[in-house]
Amino acid sequence: MFSAERKKADSSQLTLTWFNRTLMPPKKSITGKKPSKKPAKKPGKKPGKKPGKTGKKKPPPKTVNVTMEAVVLAIDANFDPVTRAPFEYREKNVYPYFEKQGFTVVRRQGASARRAEVAPEARKPNVVYLTGVGHGFPESYTGDNLDPIFSRGHYSAKESQGKIVHFLSCETAAGLGPSFVTNGCRAYFGYSDEFTYPPALAEVFFECDSEIDRGFADGLTADKVFERVLARFQKHIDRLKSTGDGGDLFNASVLEVDLRLLRAPTSGAEYGDRKAKLGDV
Repeated sequence: MFSAERKKADSSQLTLTWFNRTLMPPKKSITGKKPSKKPAKKPGKKPGKKPGKTGKKKPPPKTVNVTMEAVVLAIDANFDPVTRAPFEYREKNVYPYFEKQGFTVVRRQGASARRAEVAPEARKPNVVYLTGVGHGFPESYTGDNLDPIFSRGHYSAKESQGKIVHFLSCETAAGLGPSFVTNGCRAYFGYSDEFTYPPALAEVFFECDSEIDRGFADGLTADKVFERVLARFQKHIDRLKSTGDGGDLFNASVLEVDLRLLRAPTSGAEYGDRKAKLGDV
């Protein structure tokens, strides 16, 4: 699950070159009489033009780059206080950042965060990034009222193939993440056990986690994203420890635990390609 209690552990659209298609120039139609089969005229007489030949060379084939918009699919539960707080943070700080960087954000949130509405969107080839907040289990990521959106063995490979995935959720890295990678996911970021945050310091925890999204939005590779996330966690851990306050020391220790639970391609090949990045398809 996903816990908030201390005792429970202006830019243009970014486009991707999708494929090249060779277009041949249209054949020119030739009108007029059929060529005559009469023998060539004798020397001295005015020769006629040979029908059907223009004397011009055909232009080389044209290569056209066909581009598609890069879509971020936001899948967020917000039906209880534990998911509502990070949902509101992400709506304010994460998705606008993607849009600022030129991505299109398609939202399946709240009552729309259900498999029936998410799966058709996830299968679209221009969806390059799946992300969101929701309760999680080792084998599944859930949405509205714990509706299982992605469950191991119960989703199409098209929903993960070629995509990068990050869920702010408990436990999904223990089973669902490697399953996604087996089915073509390029990189998976998630937590292997319960992600816990204290309500009084919630935004610090959400800021650390959402550094994953900002890193990919900035075009970094998965290994560089992880380095940036590690630095953000460590910055807040060190700041909290430096006060010497008992409450701050406790919150620092909770941050340390969440960081240790984070899984990414840097953790092992079962979480994807360390060099995966958005726009590199």
